[in-house]
Amino acid sequence: MVLIFRGEFLRKGQVTTEFLVLLLVGILFSIGLMVLISSFYADIKQDESNAQLRLFGREIQNELILASQVHEGYSREIFIPDTLKTFNFTINNTDKVLIILYKDFQHAFPIPKTHNFLKKGNNTIRNIQGEVYVE
Repeated sequence: MVLIFRGEFLRKGQVTTEFLVLLLVGILFSIGLMVLISSFYADIKQDESNAQLRLFGREIQNELILASQVHEGYSREIFIPDTLKTFNFTINNTDKVLIILYKDFQHAFPIPKTHNFLKKGNNTIRNIQGEVYVE
């Protein structure tokens, strides 16, 4: 059987070859598009997790600042969860800096002079003689 295509005579084999080449180009384009979309999705998820952890860090920072500014005897219980949504993080603090670690990212927040360390779970924040203590 002989086919006419663009004014030329083509055989079935040539038509099949052209079809397969175009199919391969379409598949390669689709794979490239999927890789690009998955890369964008990973970036969006990373940005979301960093934003959530920054917000969470600011909330804890604000609690510690509040404790340092209110009257002596102030006491407040806060709960730090094991995970934030699905983000598993690590929380550390020095006497002047709160640090939240997630994967390769480190978020640091300045805090007033704080005695003892924050931990996941229940923490009691107290103002004792104008300084912040964590129990």
